[in-house]
Amino acid sequence: MQANIHRSGDVEIIHLVGDFDGGKDCVKSTQQFKEMLDRGVRKIVLDFRLVRWINSNGVGCLIAGKRMADDAGARMALCHLNRRSLSVLYTMRLEEFIDCEPDLEAALKAVSGGEPRAMAENESPRELPGEQDFRDQI
Repeated sequence: MQANIHRSGDVEIIHLVGDFDGGKDCVKSTQQFKEMLDRGVRKIVLDFRLVRWINSNGVGCLIAGKRMADDAGARMALCHLNRRSLSVLYTMRLEEFIDCEPDLEAALKAVSGGEPRAMAENESPRELPGEQDFRDQI
């Protein structure tokens, strides 16, 4: 997996490429994430537009990043997750813990706006354009 990082205002955007499957990439990305937080970055968006899939090791890496962000008082959001990646997060009910937005614009607003959006208990996850809620199909 590759990660290309650029800044938009006070938000660091990490554009991920490839398979998000943890392992050595997770160790490297966790260290980079910590360095980013140590530099004072408090708004982070992970762009999954070019990620084909995520496995349980990748989910563990996301959870570690989210906890690090929370501990530092930072905001983190994910965007452009494909159907396969969303199914992994929804199966584990992580959309309640990690902010998953349909696109970059929504993710930028999520990390820059007010309080993080929490889903109501009876609310369905946000749908991507042309996608349906597939949690019932899993």
